[in-house]
Amino acid sequence: MRPAYIGTCLLLGALAPAGCGRPAVAPPRPAPAIVFGGEPLELAPARARLRALVLESQRKRVMGRLAVPRDVRRIVRELAPAVAFAAGQEAVAPALTAIARDQGVPVEEARRRWIALHEADLLLESGGDPEIVSPAGAVGVSQWMLGSARRAGMRIDAARSAALTRRIRAMVAEEARLAAGGEPAARLPAVRAELERLRAARRRADPRYDPPAAIAAQARYLLGLYGRFPGFDWILQAYHGGEAGVRRTLRRYLGAGWPGSTAAAIRRGLRGGRLSFEEVYFGATPRRHVAAFAYLYARLDDHRYYGWKVLSARDLIALYRRDPERFRREWEALMPGRTREACWYPRADHAALRNSAAVRGALASGDLAPVRSLPGLRVLPASQSRASSLAYAALRPPARGALYLTAALYRRAGGQGTLEVGDMAVPAFVADREPEGRPTRLPPGFEGALPGGGPPPDFDYHTTGLAFDLRPPVDATARRTLEYALGYLSDRGALWWRGIDDVRGRRYHVVPNPARGRALAAIDSPAGAPPTPGL
Repeated sequence: MRPAYIGTCLLLGALAPAGCGRPAVAPPRPAPAIVFGGEPLELAPARARLRALVLESQRKRVMGRLAVPRDVRRIVRELAPAVAFAAGQEAVAPALTAIARDQGVPVEEARRRWIALHEADLLLESGGDPEIVSPAGAVGVSQWMLGSARRAGMRIDAARSAALTRRIRAMVAEEARLAAGGEPAARLPAVRAELERLRAARRRADPRYDPPAAIAAQARYLLGLYGRFPGFDWILQAYHGGEAGVRRTLRRYLGAGWPGSTAAAIRRGLRGGRLSFEEVYFGATPRRHVAAFAYLYARLDDHRYYGWKVLSARDLIALYRRDPERFRREWEALMPGRTREACWYPRADHAALRNSAAVRGALASGDLAPVRSLPGLRVLPASQSRASSLAYAALRPPARGALYLTAALYRRAGGQGTLEVGDMAVPAFVADREPEGRPTRLPPGFEGALPGGGPPPDFDYHTTGLAFDLRPPVDATARRTLEYALGYLSDRGALWWRGIDDVRGRRYHVVPNPARGRALAAIDSPAGAPPTPGL
């Protein structure tokens, strides 16, 4: 089954019934541009269902990128043998034996599980690209930093690697020029041969660029962490966020119950049983395990979502192996290259309010509902959001319900001060003059239509009344509490949000999930929001 939110992207038109006698086919009525479903809000699901909802919320982030088919194909066809070989090294056998014992499975099953997670991590870290270098200087498929690679036993001639990299970059530029029709085109084979020679020399000087060597070293390093971080989830957290980061998280979560080591905390930290990262993720809130919550939400590296993204990546690689055609269909349904609101509202551009008269008409018909300042919620004047006075304090009812639900959860979680809501309904001609955020830059090969159709990449959803923006509180504690409220509702499939930085400053952009539109539309004030358990 496809995820529920993929289903909301597929809109069907209805045909008018045919008359009697001589057949006369009426023209089809166009499908409505915006459709809201009747699924209930799931704010208190069982843990298994909550886990599934969180994975679903991450699916778009992991699978909905333009490069995913290429990257997954590279993992499966080119890197999988190296990952399997790395998991068969003698050096990792003791760790896999211990993991199998702890999980109660045969060693081969523990190895299979590890291989699937290692492949997923490579997909997230580098897309399997052996040439990639991060802005921080992490290199290759495993994204090794120089110091970490040397500590892991990799012998690297950094000076020679840098010199070869400069020559390779010059040669890559020459190859691109000749391939595009530059003269003399006859040199292209020789340039490509020289490029491969230089890359082979760099792999010898710097094995971070050599996928089998880099992956083997990564497996030794990661599985070598098991003694101190006994669990695949904690190994990955330590790798992504640092061993010290895991130690700080656990110490803050357990407080006076800290047993003195990370291994003991993980093995006995949950009432004498195993403490998973999942338990910490759900258990650290603004009101419970507050020190751990403050630490996790203060990090800027997306750390708290990393384990969920690895699991999502593992599942999409398995889907590619099992059914490549279905993988392709689901990838296209996720509107790659666009944000999740495009998937949720694939015909939103047909619902844009073109001018102020259209906004007033939508208010009169009930398609838009006014939003007023309330205790704890202040509507910013239009002059403080858009530079134009032609922005309206109005939203479609499900979006207004999502706003009120967010405000209620923020207050219940201990949020102090007044939340400030800015952009809401904006006529399309205003948005055309003042585009939101930064323009979308498409990679080569996608200059035309994007897979899956949908609105243009730079479409402004404020022109439909579906989106609202919240201004982050100045106080750091209040800001973390608001991000918790938004994340809580996103995890449970009620809404989607992202942070935007542009000329209008920092803000949180929010849209409701159309599948739960009717339930959200029924919330007509923060006081009318349903209970939000788990705080």
